[in-house]
Amino acid sequence: KVELSGRVAVIGGGLVGTETAEYLLQHGCEVAIVEMLDKIAAGESETILPLIMSDFAEHGVEQHVKTRLTAITDEGVEAVRTTEDGAEEPVKIACDYVVMAVGSKANAFDLEGVTVPVTCVGDCSGERTADIASAIRTAYHAANEPVGCQPVRGLQAQQAPPFLFCSGGWQCAVIMRSKDVYCLADYSK
Repeated sequence: KVELSGRVAVIGGGLVGTETAEYLLQHGCEVAIVEMLDKIAAGESETILPLIMSDFAEHGVEQHVKTRLTAITDEGVEAVRTTEDGAEEPVKIACDYVVMAVGSKANAFDLEGVTVPVTCVGDCSGERTADIASAIRTAYHAANEPVGCQPVRGLQAQQAPPFLFCSGGWQCAVIMRSKDVYCLADYSK
């Protein structure tokens, strides 16, 4: 187990990088975030983002946006920042540790040979990865479509059409032809 302390460069300012930076701040580290896009936590909700940015400002988090990592050295990280006029300028960030939080990719399932209708949800859907709200919404609609618009409690398995819900990120699958059908709306039987 590695205990991080001192100055940490987080490479990637998406949701995972942002949460990692918050964790490191809570454990007393100084943090610098390097993000290729023009905004840190671009996928975060507009209600939470101001709180994160306020916390980052309070703790002096360096935010290097429009900045691409080019090297990790013994002294820290080297990067290139794209300026407003499109020019590139070198950036050096001294640090004791580097954390890579550079995104995720879809976790595709091989559905060859599956004979029941399938709804892929979450990271295996081919849509945006790491979007839990979308995954829950898709699973909810798919689960409730065959039995009407309202969640049904205590529905017997033989009354439900076969469905397989997959989420690559969570590594879970709920087969709706089991002993009981679980309602995805309130996670109850």
